[in-house]
Amino acid sequence: MAFRTPTAQALATGDPVLYSTFTDFQRAHPDAPRCKARSAWAFLPLTASGHGIGSVALSYNRPRTFLPAERALLSSLAGLIAQALDRAGLYDARHALAQQLAQTQIQNLDNLADDLIRHAERSAPRHNDT
Repeated sequence: MAFRTPTAQALATGDPVLYSTFTDFQRAHPDAPRCKARSAWAFLPLTASGHGIGSVALSYNRPRTFLPAERALLSSLAGLIAQALDRAGLYDARHALAQQLAQTQIQNLDNLADDLIRHAERSAPRHNDT
């Protein structure tokens, strides 16, 4: 299956996409622009809670052979990045929920205060000045 970009490929397959040289990269993506200062790339899938959440691209200024130890390190790095992004998303969701609950409580307290004032006004003895 041909992918339009290496980041999309990494995300879709869940596997790192590594290019040791520009020639390797160009062979897979002939229409990609050439960045003169870059010669090797690692496109890593970001997976959190069993779901792809994105990808990260690393580039190198000279050709490089991605040895098994480096591949393992890159996969671990991608896992840590994905975990951090997932946690940040959970934090944002919790924060938004807390704000929504606080706003609801404030509205409920305002409504309760209005009800108490109306009840007090109805229950207060009325004075006739005649």
